Amino acid sequence: MCGRFLLISDPAVIASEFGIDAIFAPCRTGYNIAPGSDISVIVSRGTRRLTACRWGFVSLRPHQGVGPGRPVINARAETVATKLLFRDAFRKRRCLIPADGYYEWQRQGNRKKPFFIGNTAKRPFGLAGVYDAGSGRGDVCVSTCAIITTEPNDRVRFIHDRMPAIITRENYAQWLGEGNSDSDRLVSLLRPLPAEFTECYAVSPFVNNTRNDSPACICPGDQE
Repeated sequence: MCGRFLLISDPAVIASEFGIDAIFAPCRTGYNIAPGSDISVIVSRGTRRLTACRWGFVSLRPHQGVGPGRPVINARAETVATKLLFRDAFRKRRCLIPADGYYEWQRQGNRKKPFFIGNTAKRPFGLAGVYDAGSGRGDVCVSTCAIITTEPNDRVRFIHDRMPAIITRENYAQWLGEGNSDSDRLVSLLRPLPAEFTECYAVSPFVNNTRNDSPACICPGDQE
């Protein structure tokens, strides 16, 4: 799964990396971004836009009895195109979630050891996501999103059996719906970061507390 990530690149770098045309919400950066947070997402609606969604997908669309439920932070690449909760969003509302890396916890007996996982290029990359608009209370409308996960690459497999699907730069336009793509082609884009471009190392349990948001979160080591 993917339950925590970081985005620390300068907003100008993010805009350049993803070819953003318009900014609809300030870039939401942090070292320890957790579910329930309002996060930066990139969507394409005539222009490629940086906007914000709440991390935790909730659909209020009345598809065959599916109504509001608990927020879902991840969707599986194997079922996102067909699962009732996500399939409409997969067809019509795909997004990129910029990140500089993420955290995963390896179970070791009764404890979990945190790891940082990023790319060797030290550049932000795009996590595959789906989003929906229309959840909220009263007059408040909140867009929500989920990160799509897939099988891990060989560098990450010893830590966890899932990792985020990464959309490569040459496929941004297709993923965002700027070109014609059928469902099978879109699913084929949901791949892990190649192992040769992946860095991972143990970090301190400092990152376990979501209130901790500083460079200490990504310092190597496994001591408090």
